Amino acid sequence: MKLRNKLLPEGGQLPSAPPPPSGGADDGTTIDKFNGILNRLENVTDKVQDLREKLSEPFQAPAGAASPTAPAEEAGGGEEPEGEEWSIEAQGLAEIPAGFPAECMNAVSVSMANNKLTSIPASIATLLKITDLNVSENQLTELPSEIRSLLGLTVLDISDNKLTEVPEWVGDLKKLERLDAYKNSINKVSARVAELKDLKELNIFNNLIVDLPAEIGDMESLELLNVASNQLRVCPPLLKLRGLKRLALFWNKVSILPELGDMPDLEELQLSKNLIVALPDLSRLPALTSISVGNNNLTEIPASIKFCLALQELAAGSNQITALPDGLSHLPNLSKVVLPSNKVSEIPEEIWSCGGLETLDLADNSVSLLDPQVSKLQSLTNLFVQGNKLTEIPDSLKDMGKMKRLQLTDNPVPVTDDAIKALLGDLKKICEGNGGKLMGPEKEAPTASPTKGKLKFSLAKLKGAA
Repeated sequence: MKLRNKLLPEGGQLPSAPPPPSGGADDGTTIDKFNGILNRLENVTDKVQDLREKLSEPFQAPAGAASPTAPAEEAGGGEEPEGEEWSIEAQGLAEIPAGFPAECMNAVSVSMANNKLTSIPASIATLLKITDLNVSENQLTELPSEIRSLLGLTVLDISDNKLTEVPEWVGDLKKLERLDAYKNSINKVSARVAELKDLKELNIFNNLIVDLPAEIGDMESLELLNVASNQLRVCPPLLKLRGLKRLALFWNKVSILPELGDMPDLEELQLSKNLIVALPDLSRLPALTSISVGNNNLTEIPASIKFCLALQELAAGSNQITALPDGLSHLPNLSKVVLPSNKVSEIPEEIWSCGGLETLDLADNSVSLLDPQVSKLQSLTNLFVQGNKLTEIPDSLKDMGKMKRLQLTDNPVPVTDDAIKALLGDLKKICEGNGGKLMGPEKEAPTASPTKGKLKFSLAKLKGAA
């Protein structure tokens, strides 16, 4: 509104001047002066309005000029770059700062990790813009159910606390893509977790979980399922997890594996330290790059392993396996075969066709012959055959120029033979030249210590005397 309209009556005109007093004259000078003042004031207000409009426009720096930045906030309390992150991480806090949640209303990421918090205020429900909430590494025994109101959450990290359950209300967080709840005391996982249709990563390892809800097997969007280091004896069928890339079930008490559907994207199968007696049909897992099944009760590796053409590593130590699986020569990417502490008695000839093999570990088995064809493995850098029944060392080992670590200890090799001594010398130079070490056979067979014998005799005499 024009200043004239604010100061003058409706219509913006001065009232008619009264007749001049007797003896005087009025030539309109007073009215003209007033109008002049009003005009000048209106010009000033127009300029002020123009300036306000310019200041309200977004700043655009001239070409080549640096954009201005807001001054950094002073240290202390939470930091809130608008629309980004608010963090009180690793400040040793036992309580949330008084400014919460007002000072982080615009934050999309909130981290309270690595403190000493025992509770989270219910007012967290007012952070409607949040997509990432991290309350890990605290002392929380429960979570406020108001978190269920944060419908935009895609990441929820509640790991490393003292929680005893994955609550049912987590099923309300429909946009959740990653749930980290590992390293707690969780013994119950709500079946409603299966309602998270966008969930890609479920990390609930290192807890006290005995049973998993059967509905987990229906979570088609899962790419990572980590339930390691719990107390599981059975695992529900996982028939619909076609997008799974990693299954971690190690350090449990599972004896019979769950039924697995076709998992064309599964890359890592981690089942070590269980009680497993048999593996599934591996042909349904063609993308596997790593199989870890050590410390179980397996007696064989299925021949269907030959269909895992992407396989790089097979680790199956500390089982009851009597033979290497057929078909290893069909695996062009195989670089590591680790089967120590089994019952393997011979190395199949086809293993010498695995040209990309870098590590072969058959320590503590019953192998009696190391075939001279071992030198065909020109990529081999680590060969562990200690603790077997070898009586000779093939001379062809000295043709393996990349050998770095060679372990031959605890084998009945006649090390007094001059040819064996010379060969061991050559092998030592090769290993040390590559920055490694040769652990050769013992120089002589171990004998009973005379001191130990005398000590036992003395103890027997003392017991008799008593």
